[in-house]
Amino acid sequence: MRPFSLSLISTCLLTVFFSEEVPIYHNGFGYSCKDAVLNCLQDKCLINLTMFLCTECTSGHVPINGKCVSIKDQAGTGSVCVKSPTGGWCTKCNGDYFLFYGGCYNLDSPWKKTICHRAENGLCKECGKGVEGYPSLVFTNPNATSLEAVFTVGTQ
Repeated sequence: MRPFSLSLISTCLLTVFFSEEVPIYHNGFGYSCKDAVLNCLQDKCLINLTMFLCTECTSGHVPINGKCVSIKDQAGTGSVCVKSPTGGWCTKCNGDYFLFYGGCYNLDSPWKKTICHRAENGLCKECGKGVEGYPSLVFTNPNATSLEAVFTVGTQ
C-alpha cells in the first residue's frame, strides 16, 4: 500500500471513531501497565521512555500526568480535566495542561521535552523535541481538525 493511502485511511479512522460516547482509540495500541498504574484499564497504557502512561482509567478516575486520579479529588481533576460522560478519560484540558491520548498533562513537567513543547487552550501545538540521548517519541497528527495534535510512535 502506498504511504499516502495509509495516511488517508488512518486519518479517516481517527475522524470516524472520535466521539465522547465511545473510547477514543480503537487501534489496539495499548500495553499492559503491569500494575504500574493503579486503576488503569487493561492494555490502556503507553510507554514514554521508562514510564507507563494510562490512557483510560476505571470508573471514577481520569488520567492526569499518566496516572489515574479520582474524580472526587477536585484539587487534582476538577479544574484540569473535562471528563468524558461515558468513560475514564478526558475530552478537554484546562490551565497549563494539554490533552494527550485522553489524559491531561502538565506543560511544566517532563512532558514538555518528551511529548509537547508548546500548548494553547489545552491542546498541544508543537511536539516535544526529545531529551539528551533520546529522540522525540511523538509526531504531528496529519489531521489538523483533530483534538489530538501529536501521536506517539507506533500507534498510528
